[in-house]
Amino acid sequence: MHKPLNSQPPCKLPLESPSSQPATEPPTTEFPKISPTTLASATSPESIADRSIRQIAQSSAATALPRASHRFARGALRWAERGFALFGLIVALWWLSFDVSIITSPSMTPALQGTNLDNGDRVFTEKVSYRFRAPRRWEVITFFTPEGEKRMKRVAGLPGEHVQMTRQGKLVIDGQPVEVPDSVDVKYLSYGNLTEGKPVPCGDGYYVLGDDLKDSDDSRFNGPLAADAIVGRAWLILWPKARFGWVK
Repeated sequence: MHKPLNSQPPCKLPLESPSSQPATEPPTTEFPKISPTTLASATSPESIADRSIRQIAQSSAATALPRASHRFARGALRWAERGFALFGLIVALWWLSFDVSIITSPSMTPALQGTNLDNGDRVFTEKVSYRFRAPRRWEVITFFTPEGEKRMKRVAGLPGEHVQMTRQGKLVIDGQPVEVPDSVDVKYLSYGNLTEGKPVPCGDGYYVLGDDLKDSDDSRFNGPLAADAIVGRAWLILWPKARFGWVK
């Protein structure tokens, strides 16, 4: 009987147990230790609300001054606009309703007195009445001449009437003598177109005369006054103080 060529038993390699090799530990990251109290306070609703309030307060404090200055500037601008608008309205109302003149001629003496800018009456003219009615006889009116001069005279003749004057200085309207009111002190003289005592037609205008006719450039020399040249009614003497009162 033959023996196998390799009759030696197989060689067994020693098996290494898992415990025989050193274990390699994975790297670890160390985190700061947070106490439960700190964690609870950081995540509590009250802490979050407090931080939000502080942040809002800081932000508000940083922007409070610029906002306040902007509000002040806007308010000041708004009041300035209103002030200018009110001033413009007052100026417009004044220009449309009133006027002040200084008497520099004795032609309306004694109702209005003055010979220059220093001693002349300051007369207040209102422009409202004649927007609703026509001038009336014996009223003192303010008007502009064709040359642009402002004057004041008394209305004697109305549109459509005929004016004439006797040699004695008696005013006649449409052939009938006209009585001058006691409050009106006039000295009428038949100069200019009234010299010959012939009636002068007023047409569409007003025949105006000065109270002291010896020194008055009025309708006797210039003819009737056109209605559109009238500014308003001489209403009040403002100055001097001793003469303050209504224009008669």
